[in-house]
Amino acid sequence: MRLRPTRPQTAFSRNAFLSLSLGVLVLGATAASGCAVVAGTAAGVVLAQEAMDNSTYVVQLQLPAEVAWEEVKVSLSKQATGPLEVDESLKVAKGEVDGRKATVSVESFDQTSSRVIVAARHFGMVDGEAAEQVSNTITADIRREHGER
Repeated sequence: MRLRPTRPQTAFSRNAFLSLSLGVLVLGATAASGCAVVAGTAAGVVLAQEAMDNSTYVVQLQLPAEVAWEEVKVSLSKQATGPLEVDESLKVAKGEVDGRKATVSVESFDQTSSRVIVAARHFGMVDGEAAEQVSNTITADIRREHGER
C-alpha cells in the first residue's frame, strides 16, 4: 500500500474516505469468501494519513489503541532528545525532537483501529514540518514493527 504525500486539509479527506470505504468493501467481500485473515494482513497497518491545518498530522492505524500507544511511546522516545512527559490515562506523550516540542496522542477509533495525532511547536509557534517528520517516523516504525511493506 503506497501512501501519497500528505497535504494540509481542514476536514476528512475525500481520498481517505474513499480508501477507507474501499478497504471496508474489500474486507467485507473477502470475509464472505472465507479469506478475511489474508485480506487483513495484505491491507496493512496504516489505513489513512492526512494533515489538519498545516500543523497537525493524523494517522489512522489498523491496530487497537493500546498497541498503537505502546508503539508511539517507543518511537517518540527514540526521536526525543530527553525524557518524555507521558499521561497514560489520556494516552498523550510530549517530548523535544530537534529543538521542537512534539505532542503525540492516541485515540481509539474502534476496537481494532486507532488514530495517532501529532503536533509540534517551536518557540510557541506551530511547526508543521516537525510534526510531519515525527508523524512519518512513527508511521515507519509501526510499519516496520508490524510487517507492512
